[in-house]
Amino acid sequence: MKFARCALFMAYDPPVERPSEIWIGTHLFRWEPPDLGYVRYIGDLDGPAARALSNESRRFALGKPRVFLLVDMSSIGQITREARTASAEAGKDLAFRGTAVIGASAHLRILAGLVARAVALLHGASDNPTRFFTTEAEGRAWIAERRRILDAP
Repeated sequence: MKFARCALFMAYDPPVERPSEIWIGTHLFRWEPPDLGYVRYIGDLDGPAARALSNESRRFALGKPRVFLLVDMSSIGQITREARTASAEAGKDLAFRGTAVIGASAHLRILAGLVARAVALLHGASDNPTRFFTTEAEGRAWIAERRRILDAP
């Protein structure tokens, strides 16, 4: 009888959400509960890798009331057109509320801005700003401020 109560109690325990890291080649996606997807690109990004990263990230972000992205582009190489298209299509049905891009060159800032606009047009995203930062700490601070603004009455 004691075991049955313990098993019943455990059945109602909510699962603990922990950070999850997924590597696609040299690129990393990490989900940081409750609402942050961290992506670090290392080396060239092609269509298959971009699609795989998008598919993995969707497993965590789909159904969340809001999602923020922290994207480290400091070590990225070339980005194919197919990768840009896959990245733009990845936001369907996700509640993005802000993207902080860190370490992007001037050229990459233009590309990231184009992808952000494509996502907004394709998916009708509103109130989903993209901002660029030099350091991860600056990007995380901006995301924390976005949370405060969105949580304010």
